[in-house]
Amino acid sequence: RMMGSPDPSGRQLDGIGGGSSSTSKVAILSRSTRPGFDVDYLFGQVATDCALIDYSGNCGNLTAAVALFAAERGWTAPHQAAAGALRSTRIWQANTAQRIEVDVPWGLNGPAEVGSFAEPGVSFAGPELHLRFFRPAGAGCGRGLLPTGQVKELLDDGGRRVSATLVDAGNPMVFVRAHDFGCRGTETPQQLAASPGLLARLAWIRAQAAARMGLVEHPEEADHTCPATPKVALVGPAADYRTSSGVEIRADQYDVCARVLSMGQPHGAFTGTGAIALVAAATLPDSLVGELSSGSSLTGTFRLRLGHPAGTMELTAEVAATADQGGELNCAGFSRTARVLMDGWLVPPVGAHGF
Repeated sequence: RMMGSPDPSGRQLDGIGGGSSSTSKVAILSRSTRPGFDVDYLFGQVATDCALIDYSGNCGNLTAAVALFAAERGWTAPHQAAAGALRSTRIWQANTAQRIEVDVPWGLNGPAEVGSFAEPGVSFAGPELHLRFFRPAGAGCGRGLLPTGQVKELLDDGGRRVSATLVDAGNPMVFVRAHDFGCRGTETPQQLAASPGLLARLAWIRAQAAARMGLVEHPEEADHTCPATPKVALVGPAADYRTSSGVEIRADQYDVCARVLSMGQPHGAFTGTGAIALVAAATLPDSLVGELSSGSSLTGTFRLRLGHPAGTMELTAEVAATADQGGELNCAGFSRTARVLMDGWLVPPVGAHGF
């Protein structure tokens, strides 16, 4: 209700939500009593047009804000740090039972308020907060990196079978080839939304994957039970394209292009947790992402440049060798910006449920 949902128009006019999946989220926090952690964090994806909050996953963007909040409140110890230094906020992510650490740049009197890091899709530069997700596999389904045990699955697309890679790291994700859906993978969100029948086809792919991954028993339950996860992304080879703001991106500036849907709609950039799943998939040479990113039996530090509608972002993965000649994903990361916008009280309507 505080966010302004449900609103049949999806605009959340009587609340502080922004009418999109990216701006209708909540982070519920407490100072952690767990040894080795600073803050406990529960994430909720608030639907805009119905009275539903999905607690099945996490938000990478808000994770950066959580780290900044904890540092601002003095929950990270010691509170003082030299100007220009990085202080790590240690987060227990309750939805996914994950450890996440975020490096927060420090200013003279606390977390830095200005910076030069430009995050594609964000209008202004800011301090760079680097996020590291430790042992992210199995975050949403509890079945490891590949919830079905297979690198590729065949899913139904209107009577024909298409390949998909189902990955659970950061959040559960479904990756499909863009060309299997008549796309290049370089489209703008507006072009994807205007493509006849595309969103409905991808919604059915997502629903099938939710059942295969064990998030629901039947695909038809996915929209009501877990609308936020898994997310589905179209992937394709690097190619020249123009961002939503008109910037030209060359194919040699990145490795894999991808377009992701969030709450059924094309995302303006790429979700943070989806990026964790994408770089995890890239370490699997036979996955749909690995095929595009020259993935091999990787150990050590792996870097991947992702091209998305707003620009490019660099992802990292730390892969350790295992006894069976394979690799285990120890850590994956990316950078975001965050700053304090306001500090105050949100007044609920008199008689609102729960108040």
